[in-house]
Amino acid sequence: MEGFEMEVLRRLPLAQSVLAMFSYVLHEPFLDGIFEEHRGRCYEDVLTFATLAYLVRDALLTHEGSGLASFQRAKAAGELDVLEGSVYPKLARLPLAVSVALLRESGLKLQGLFT
Repeated sequence: MEGFEMEVLRRLPLAQSVLAMFSYVLHEPFLDGIFEEHRGRCYEDVLTFATLAYLVRDALLTHEGSGLASFQRAKAAGELDVLEGSVYPKLARLPLAVSVALLRESGLKLQGLFT
């Protein structure tokens, strides 16, 4: 095996651990609770907060930060029931309190794994 393949194999357990932690922290019922508690007058219809979180996660992990690429892939896979362009306004209207709570509460969940 070449150096690149060896390096991938060496790092694979770390990558698997990171993905497992993402799954734990971004568990849908947890995200639903964060949204419900901190949403204010904001509401969900077809596009849920959990879906938004997963789209952003995928943009960062898989699509080099490209939201559009993430939205298009989700649409093509049948995982997004709205037009790709509908995601941006939904993200823009998301209350800051939801984002702050997500960061705070997910940080506490992660901290619990290490204590």
